[in-house]
Amino acid sequence: RTLVRSQPEARGPVEIYWNGRDDSGAIAIEGDYRARVHLDRQRRTIVLPNPIRLDVTPPKFVASAVRPKIFSPDGDGRNEKVVGRYRLSERAQVALYVDGKRQVLKRGAKQRDVVQWLGFLDGERVSPGAYAVALGATDLAGNVARRTASTRIVARSIALGRNRIEAVAGRRFAVLVVSDARKFAWRFTGKKGAIRPGTLRLRAPLEPGRYRLVVTANGHSDSAVVVVRPPDVPQ
Repeated sequence: RTLVRSQPEARGPVEIYWNGRDDSGAIAIEGDYRARVHLDRQRRTIVLPNPIRLDVTPPKFVASAVRPKIFSPDGDGRNEKVVGRYRLSERAQVALYVDGKRQVLKRGAKQRDVVQWLGFLDGERVSPGAYAVALGATDLAGNVARRTASTRIVARSIALGRNRIEAVAGRRFAVLVVSDARKFAWRFTGKKGAIRPGTLRLRAPLEPGRYRLVVTANGHSDSAVVVVRPPDVPQ
């Protein structure tokens, strides 16, 4: 493409820009180009030594994985982060998206690396729930890769295995409590305690009815309804 023709320039630095298009306005063929400057008065043509690399091909994710599927961003230092591992077709800067919005922009442009999400959305720690995590990339020329398919990630500090528990009056019942915390607290019918995550065994009250069991760890809670029936009433 001819960028400048018969244009007088004063002595000193001269800046001329090329947008990668040819004289017809179409994007030029991908490859290496060299700028040629002709000095009319000196009857001299100079080919600049540094090539211009025209890259119009977006990078591609050759491989990617986001793990773990369940994490616990509650500040206790256990299972706090989500890690995205990737390999690209070329060097590019990688970003991590949560629910379609960019939350992490990795520094550098390695072809193969990892990117981490610590469970914050716009500077605030996420609430328990499910989130869609995907990776994107932009190469050194500004070409944007197609994002990876979203991975469903669950943020969870503590959870009960059931949200409705059937129990018999005066008898013991059990429910699974899942948490990354070393211990969790429970409350049920005015009583409370603290144990390690796992199977929680409690005794149902003598009076039939509906009661609520609450478990808490690192400031987050989950609960379940405990339906207590008389001993002689079949389930």
